[in-house]
Amino acid sequence: MRQPNQMPQLAPPPPLLAPYLFYEDVAGAARFLQDAFGFTLGFTSLDPDGGFAHAQLTYGTARIMLGHAGGGGLNLVMKASALPAPHAAVYVSIEDVDVHCERARAAKPSTRSDAHAADARSRRA
Repeated sequence: MRQPNQMPQLAPPPPLLAPYLFYEDVAGAARFLQDAFGFTLGFTSLDPDGGFAHAQLTYGTARIMLGHAGGGGLNLVMKASALPAPHAAVYVSIEDVDVHCERARAAKPSTRSDAHAADARSRRA
């Protein structure tokens, strides 16, 4: 409870940069990011079929946005499976990289390489 003459606690400002990632299955990607990495689902908008056309997820004060790749949505990008190599990466700073990495593996990601240590606090997949 706020005491008299105490300044109210303000929410942190929104991030200045938010990566926009594209997936064939936006809802599935959002579920995976929640299960594997602990992201929190925020705003969503539905496509005409009732699936996610767009989703915003947060992790601490960070935000990412997801959109539909391929023939739907903004129709700006090819689906990842049509590309010859990974086309993007997102770096998330966390406290316990080993616990986090195991949580991600348990969610059964679809990756093109195994996670390996970049330093004591990071893994790259």
